[in-house]
Amino acid sequence: MTDNYTSQNAFHDWDKTASVRCRPKRILLSEHIEDKYFFPPEFAPFIEHDLLSNIGDDKKRIILIHQLYSYLNFTQTSHTSWCAEP
Repeated sequence: MTDNYTSQNAFHDWDKTASVRCRPKRILLSEHIEDKYFFPPEFAPFIEHDLLSNIGDDKKRIILIHQLYSYLNFTQTSHTSWCAEP
């Protein structure tokens, strides 16, 4: 009973106190993101493979964006899968 109470209590004010809700929204301007990667290349070592050495930064950016989508989907699934367990 205590564990259930503690877990409910820990999340009681989450919606009000979570940093994604209470911090100011960040706005990314196009001039600030033109040469940036949205997913760290060091987390996707395949991007440095010889077969991809001549694809250019724009295509690397696109590949890394898809890697970010994959990572976010994995994270969301792993964090919410416990809700679906009987």
